[in-house]
Amino acid sequence: MSEDILHLNHLSYSTPESLLCSKKTMRTQYPIYSNRYDNCTGGEVLQIPFQDIPDCCYIDGSKSSISLKISINVPTPTNADDVYYWSTEQNTEDATYANTGATIVNLIKSAVHQLDNNDILYRENFLYMMQSIREYSQSFERKRVLTEVGGYNTDENKYNQYSVNKNTSYNIPLYLISPFWNTASLIPSRLLKNSKLSLVVNKLNESLIAYERDAFTTRDFPADASITFSEMSLNLYQTELYEQIHKSIKNKIIQFPYYSNNNDIHLLTSSSFMINIPLQASNLAYVALKFRADGGSPIESAEIKDLGELGKTQDNNYLPIKIQARINGMIFPTFPINDSVQAYIESINALQTISYPNAQNVDQLKIENKLLGSTISYYQFCNSQIEPLGPLPVYNLVSGYSSGGVIFAIDLQKSNNVSLSGVEVNASRILTIEIEGLDNYDNLTLFSQVRYMNVATIDNDKIVIMK
Repeated sequence: MSEDILHLNHLSYSTPESLLCSKKTMRTQYPIYSNRYDNCTGGEVLQIPFQDIPDCCYIDGSKSSISLKISINVPTPTNADDVYYWSTEQNTEDATYANTGATIVNLIKSAVHQLDNNDILYRENFLYMMQSIREYSQSFERKRVLTEVGGYNTDENKYNQYSVNKNTSYNIPLYLISPFWNTASLIPSRLLKNSKLSLVVNKLNESLIAYERDAFTTRDFPADASITFSEMSLNLYQTELYEQIHKSIKNKIIQFPYYSNNNDIHLLTSSSFMINIPLQASNLAYVALKFRADGGSPIESAEIKDLGELGKTQDNNYLPIKIQARINGMIFPTFPINDSVQAYIESINALQTISYPNAQNVDQLKIENKLLGSTISYYQFCNSQIEPLGPLPVYNLVSGYSSGGVIFAIDLQKSNNVSLSGVEVNASRILTIEIEGLDNYDNLTLFSQVRYMNVATIDNDKIVIMK
């Protein structure tokens, strides 16, 4: 009957051929032979080798991960004030630290991925400190997933807590280590074969929060506390191509573009200053700045009110500082950022350029945020609160509060509508950041992140990394 209807309407039908090039995809676990590191106190190096990876496979970096167990070791507590629990960040009733981005990646100071030919694929310094930037480019769904690594629970408004002297299992997605893995493009296994990822352990008292036996009162970690990493394994999602397709590209030159971060720390000596960042890269995507107040949580950003005096104006969205970037004779943006609203908009435009919540820059046309990325609202970036001023009932409205994730970012792309359109630089030119009015500079530390593009060229067994 259906064929008769097709004939009467002069229609034809045939089953379409599949355009898929992948034969199968599988999750393969590679045990790490040196998979136990006892009593680490900071500075130890965890080695993650990429061995025995078949040449025919391509790797889905957004789904690959590292499995491991972590034990925070404290000598057997004997006094009532000894630590009994720990967390990746402080828990408060008002969600003060909701957007710090804390996870157990707090325990990783830096990451270096070295190829078989000793070239550096990527290097991520101050990895523990730059997690806050992720809050601007991920969705709430992805943030809930990251509770598997001790992240913020968006439903219960707190971080998970764990016991000391006991193993706890975690799964660290590789995209938390480097933007190299934050891609929807399959990564050629030839690029990673026989490479080695080295993770440097951070100091315990700079990474986690310790609690007394009431699980509420915070305290410093004991001086003899340590960390043990065990049962580590590398989990790779590998896609095998059909044989004919694999043969057709096996001996061809493959170019794989990816992003890397240049993270740095800057010691502040005055309220107005310039930061010069020398870079050589194909293009720059953005520059992001994070101020951290002395003391407090491991990675919380300084609140806007911590940067300087807010009483100079009645504007509750006032920003104490002015920020601007210069490179190649161009100014970004063309006017100084001098209010919190504009700072928030610039940060969102620079960092919220994804189309899906578990990968970055997957949309070649940069169609912005199909799934509404970013977990930070303007209220979490900057809000005002009423505080008592002297004896009641006198009150004062104080501006510049945040939820621990204030990032000042500037977009360096020439056009948001064209992929890979960042500013080109070379070794003789530098990126300059100009900051004015940082009155509280002597109580702050500044971290910067510049995202730039690399291109890995794979020619048979030869690999060249071009910036």
